[in-house]
Amino acid sequence: CLISTKTKETAYFFPLYIYNKGKEIQQKTLTGNITKSESGKQPNFTEDFIEFIEEQYPNQKITPEDILGYIYAVLHSPTYREKFNEFLKIDFPRIPFVKDFRVFKQLSKIGMELIYLHLMKTELKTNTKFDEQGSDFVNFVKYEDNTIHINKDQFFDGVPENAWDFYIGGYKVLDKWLKSRKNRELSGDEMEQFLQIVEIINQTMAYMKEIDKIKFL
Repeated sequence: CLISTKTKETAYFFPLYIYNKGKEIQQKTLTGNITKSESGKQPNFTEDFIEFIEEQYPNQKITPEDILGYIYAVLHSPTYREKFNEFLKIDFPRIPFVKDFRVFKQLSKIGMELIYLHLMKTELKTNTKFDEQGSDFVNFVKYEDNTIHINKDQFFDGVPENAWDFYIGGYKVLDKWLKSRKNRELSGDEMEQFLQIVEIINQTMAYMKEIDKIKFL
C-alpha cells in the first residue's frame, strides 16, 4: 500500500513475484509440486489460488506471466468495465477465469502484448506528425480537427479524436502529458515520446476491440 505525500491518496501495488534475498523458500508451484524457489523468488499467489488454477486448467503448463497477461486483458475489456462499473468503484476487481484453456491463452497473449506496449518496449511506426518549425514551446494545449496545438505556430497533426479522448485514471492521457510540460520547451526526445504515446493509445484501443470479440464473460 502506497500513500502519496502530496495528495494523501492511497494506491495498492501487487508484485508478480516476491523476492527474499539470500533465502530459499519452500513453495507450491503451478505444477502442484512443492519446490525450492531460486534465489528466494516466488510467485505472489496464495496456495488456494494455485490450486484453483490447476483445477481450472488440469495438465496445462501455466506461468505467472500467463496469468498476469490474462488478468491484464480482462481489465482492458470495455464490456467487463461497463458490466462491473459500479463494483469497480468500491472494491478490487474480481477476475472471471474461463474454462476453455484456449481462450485463456488467447487472452493471455493479448494481455502480454498490451503490457509490452504500455511499457514502451518497442518503437512503433507513427502516423502523427510534428513538422512545423518554431520554438517547440508549450504555451497552451488545444485540440481541434485531429490536431493538437501547443502554440500559435506548431501542432501535432493526425491525432484521432478517440485517442485524444482516451482516459486513464480520470485524465485524458495526451492532454495531461502536454499540460504537465506547459510553459517550457519540448525536447526532441519528448516529442518522439509523445508521438509514440499517440500510437500506443491507438494500438491499445485496437486491442480492446479484439478482446471484446472473445467470449469470456
